[in-house]
Amino acid sequence: MKRIPILLFNNTGSIICTLLLLLSTQILYAEQIAITNIAFELDNKAIKKILLAKSSNARLYFLKDGNKSNQFTRSYAGKSANSINRKWQRLVFSGRAKSPVIVEDMEEMINRVSSDSKAVGHIDANIHIKSSEVRIVK
Repeated sequence: MKRIPILLFNNTGSIICTLLLLLSTQILYAEQIAITNIAFELDNKAIKKILLAKSSNARLYFLKDGNKSNQFTRSYAGKSANSINRKWQRLVFSGRAKSPVIVEDMEEMINRVSSDSKAVGHIDANIHIKSSEVRIVK
């Protein structure tokens, strides 16, 4: 009688590699938190309304890293960054809003938010904010 090899997870090493790969994606992308200018009083509900374009009294800033922006929009609005972007593109096209600003990195995000009194952005939760003009939305 012939033996038929089982290829799916036949080796313990492949299971461990798969688990490490899944865990590493969580480590690479730290939780994203909302930040605003200190003059702009917002809560999580207000952030959701702004992201869903139901309130246009803010200027949105997104990181160039799409994975981080996606994590931010999913955690605050329950939608993907692409979905949020399409909604904002329609508003921009119709002349009812300004396009969200894309920034290169966390340092630029903090600098932009600190200098814009209507700014809403996001950063990694483990980043220390040195600017007294920026606050974390809770």
